[in-house]
Amino acid sequence: MSGRETIDLEDWPEVKYLITRLIETRKARGWSQTEAAQRAGTSQPYLADIEGGKVAVSLKMLSRLARAYELPLTHFTPDEVVNKSPSMPRRKTAVLS
Repeated sequence: MSGRETIDLEDWPEVKYLITRLIETRKARGWSQTEAAQRAGTSQPYLADIEGGKVAVSLKMLSRLARAYELPLTHFTPDEVVNKSPSMPRRKTAVLS
């Protein structure tokens, strides 16, 4: 590996869902990784890393993939909260009166 940290998909079910949707969408169109990457303006190895959970996909790249598939960004995100017990604490917010 090239120094990139692999994402533990069991700890990040939302990311696992997103990657699964990316792969399913590409395959439903009958596109290879090479074709999908070309349409999104990226490389096949980078798309393979995204689909393999080896890199965190940026919002910009996700937008480019959504445009290539002619779908809204919401197509790749879950409709409900996947992980209801996040491991990271939430910041307290002040209530203004």
